[in-house]
Amino acid sequence: MKAISHLILEAAQGSARPWCILRKEEEILAGCENDIDLFVPPADYPAFLAHLRARFQARGVQVLRERQMPAGVSYLLLATRGPVETQKLDILSEHSLGFVALIPSDLLARSIVQGRAYPVLAAPVAQELSYRKEAARRDPRGFLRHLWRAGPARGGWPRLCLGGYLRAYLANRRKLPGRFVVLVGPDGSGKTTVAEALGRAAKPHFFSVGLYHFSIPTLPRLKRLFGRRTAEPDYTKPDSGTKAPIQSRGRALIYTLYYGIDLMIWSHLRLARRLRLGQVLIFDRYLHDWMFQRSFRNVPRGALRWLLARAVPPDLVVYLAGDPQAIHARKPELSTAEIALQQAMIEAELLPFWQRRGVAVLRLDATLLPVGRIVDDIRDHLTPV
Repeated sequence: MKAISHLILEAAQGSARPWCILRKEEEILAGCENDIDLFVPPADYPAFLAHLRARFQARGVQVLRERQMPAGVSYLLLATRGPVETQKLDILSEHSLGFVALIPSDLLARSIVQGRAYPVLAAPVAQELSYRKEAARRDPRGFLRHLWRAGPARGGWPRLCLGGYLRAYLANRRKLPGRFVVLVGPDGSGKTTVAEALGRAAKPHFFSVGLYHFSIPTLPRLKRLFGRRTAEPDYTKPDSGTKAPIQSRGRALIYTLYYGIDLMIWSHLRLARRLRLGQVLIFDRYLHDWMFQRSFRNVPRGALRWLLARAVPPDLVVYLAGDPQAIHARKPELSTAEIALQQAMIEAELLPFWQRRGVAVLRLDATLLPVGRIVDDIRDHLTPV
């Protein structure tokens, strides 16, 4: 059993309020669980949370991230004494539409029994809960029909359920537990390598990690929409990127408008939601790459700045700089002159644009610093531990 799991459950056992492990006691004891789910009856929920937070502080367990859920609260915890470990903890109660419909909380409270080491749900109720959750996933329409029929008998649940969702939305919006990071630099500066390494390093410090290569699948790609296939340059050849064609002004304007709308939809709906859920989103390419990439030199700069200013801003922009000759030697896709030109455009246009909007900018020499050091520097800006 993980030491941090033992600390968490030991803190819970010190409470006089009823609680239980919803599932996976065997996996928790074996030390192979991904997260811990606890259930607390609604009447005891506030007092149990207050007790647990106080016990965490006394036992050297730090709350790294906290997000509200319609069904309760979710913590990402860090043990600061002994082995450095992280653990996700969900504490659930009767505040969500799905949770109320699956098993009433009064039945769950009556079904708490002693397991091998901790309070658990009685086996028949635990099996029924798992069955109903799986059935809801397989047949959502049937689940909603069951919910509609069960609603009048329960009385008042629509107001309670919607209130749970609204409270979670407002709480997470006030204090976003996630982070949004964008890596910039010419091709060959190591953006993809750093993004993948950063994702692995940041995973224990956030609820989840998302890596993106400017792949925002909200609207279909223009090439697919018109059924056109254009031959891409062979970027394995030296200076192939330098010889890439520059878009015409008309085509650049169409691309800016279309993908600008795509960015607005994704930014204010999907990206904002993932930040509220405590995800760290890492882009090794983003729309503002168009400020310096060769193919998009004819993109109207004013329109591009207007779009970026109205999207959700990143928490951190990381500029992977370096000697143009060293970058060219690593990946000869661009000539040293083109690399130097892109770096000058980043310094003159892109970084000041974000700095004027209060976005943190981190400059790192990707040709001198090892990837591990770069990742450590970025992680220090994202999380305090």
